[in-house]
Parts: sequence; C-alpha cells; structure tokens
Amino acid sequence: ALVEALNRWQSTFDAMQESLSILGTDFKILQCNRAMQEFIKKPEKEIIGRHCWELVHGTDAPLETCPCPKVIRTRTRASSVITMDERCFEVTVDPQLDDEGNIVAFIHIMSDITEHKRAEAGSQRAHKTLLTVLDSIDATIYVTDMETHEILFMNRHMKETFNGDYTGQICWEAFYGYDGPCESCNRDQLLNRDGTPSGVCVWEGQDPLKQRWYVHYDRAIKWL
Repeated sequence: ALVEALNRWQSTFDAMQESLSILGTDFKILQCNRAMQEFIKKPEKEIIGRHCWELVHGTDAPLETCPCPKVIRTRTRASSVITMDERCFEVTVDPQLDDEGNIVAFIHIMSDITEHKRAEAGSQRAHKTLLTVLDSIDATIYVTDMETHEILFMNRHMKETFNGDYTGQICWEAFYGYDGPCESCNRDQLLNRDGTPSGVCVWEGQDPLKQRWYVHYDRAIKWL
C-alpha cells in the first residue's frame, strides 16, 4: 500500500532537487527519485532492494553518524551532516508509522548544503576579523541586542575601562546601575519604518557609575 501510494507521487518526487529515498524497515531502498539516481549514478533498477549505506558510502554497515538508528529509538525525525567528495550534505530521516505506531518505512532525504556551509564559514571568518579589529581600537565599544538589551560583546578597551566582561548582562543594569531602560535609550530611532538601519545616532551623556562623560555613536547592525 505504501509503494502504491508513492507511485502516485513519483512525478512530485522527481521534481525535487533533494535526493529522496523510501527505505524499508531493513533499510533497503524501496523507491527513489531522479535526483537520488543522478547522485548515485545508477538507474533505479540497480538501486531498489539495496541498502542505502552500500550505495551512498560504499560500506557494509551504517556509518556512526547515520540518523536511522536514532529514528528507530525515538520514532521521530533525526538528521546529521556528512561530507563526501568535498561536498556537505544534510541527511534527514523521518519514520512512517502505521495506526499502531509501528515503523513501516523511512523517508530518507539528502540535501546539498555545501554553498550554505561555505557562506556560513565565510561569515564566521568575517565576524572573527571584525572582533579582532574592534579589540584593537582604543575606544569603548559594545554591542547589545535591540530587543532584550542583553550585552553581546565588549571590546578589550571597554573591558579594561569597566574592569570586567559583562557579556550576557543587561546593559542598563551593568553600565548604569538602573532598574529599567535608560531615558536616553534611542533604540527606536536606529531603525526606519521598514526595519532597516537608519544610520548613526550621536548623543552625549554621563555614566553615573564611573562619573565619566561619553559621546555615544549608536547604530543598528547585523550581529552573528
């Protein structure tokens, strides 16, 4: 019945870019889409009835990172990230249950996330470079979450000036000793109506804890 139902959806499966397979309870492939055939470089008739790990990894048993055993234990979706031929894939497995809750098949999907991972790594490198630059500046620089007021970053000079790292604390408590947002808080002025940064906001104020006067340059930014 499961295979008959899947046959009616074959055209939909074949339109997917992700490599999709239907596995039996023995992890042998019952059905696969065109993307999976192209990935394995074999026709469907040479794929059906064989274990997924044999075709995908060339092994005689599941990899340690294979999500299938976890799905059997939890009866819920499981996923893992694997690397093959310098490309990165997210493997997601969903159990298919009968009316009694028994597993009758698995939906196995492989998504190529190589470009996403490369972009993520590039962003992380850029973020690390930014932190290095901020730590080299002899000015007090900190970043707070615009919604929660939580301190996300303090540069080296600010940590030395305030004798500590207050990351994770609320800015108006850590820097000013207040029990609520500062009257001078200009959070609402930092974004345009469409949610984009409006530019720098400059203001002058005294820190009641340090008794020092500062010129503040506030702006909204994207923070990883």
